[in-house]
Amino acid sequence: MSRPPPSPVIAVLVAATSKKAEYQDQIFDLIETTLVGRSSECHIKLKSKSISSRHALLEYREEKHVLPDGQSGIRKYFDVTDLNSRNGTFINEERIQNEVSRLHFGDVIRFGYDFASYRVTDPAQLSPRRHQHEDEVESARGGGGRGSHGSDPSLLPAAGVRTPRDGGTSDRGRFIPDHVVLSPAAGEARGREDYPDYDEIRPPSSSRRGRGRGSG
Repeated sequence: MSRPPPSPVIAVLVAATSKKAEYQDQIFDLIETTLVGRSSECHIKLKSKSISSRHALLEYREEKHVLPDGQSGIRKYFDVTDLNSRNGTFINEERIQNEVSRLHFGDVIRFGYDFASYRVTDPAQLSPRRHQHEDEVESARGGGGRGSHGSDPSLLPAAGVRTPRDGGTSDRGRFIPDHVVLSPAAGEARGREDYPDYDEIRPPSSSRRGRGRGSG
């Protein structure tokens, strides 16, 4: 019985900032509809205990618009819905409230107080590095590299793909400032009692932090 073809990858989430070295090269695929959370049913499964089982939903959208030169173009973005998570979803460090929010290419998104925040990136920017990773994955499995399976993404990890670091930032765009840290909002659970795998860093008083809580 043949399996259905894999959903096309529209964009990727590339780690923009990370508190742990092992998360600095994480890449997650975004398809037309992407569910994020800790549950096994999610397309993107995150390990942080601050993540709800069904944390957020990302849905791809396109709309026509008129360019400055009068030509018509297509604006591409994702609608992001926080699924009433306990610790929230943040776009460019602004917490999503009870409405759908737009996520554009180049924006940074964070789920709860995960170990990393992620930048929405065009997959074409990662193509050479991902091909290199395909060869490494296939070689580790005893295969012959890309030639043995073509470019079928269904044979690669659907999420959490690690790529070799090249020391550059060409595929990551601009970085958010170092003072923007992942710290629980006021009134929410914080510290090692609730997150034994989370090392808290307190931000300077000028840092903006989201408020309010949902129910995860």
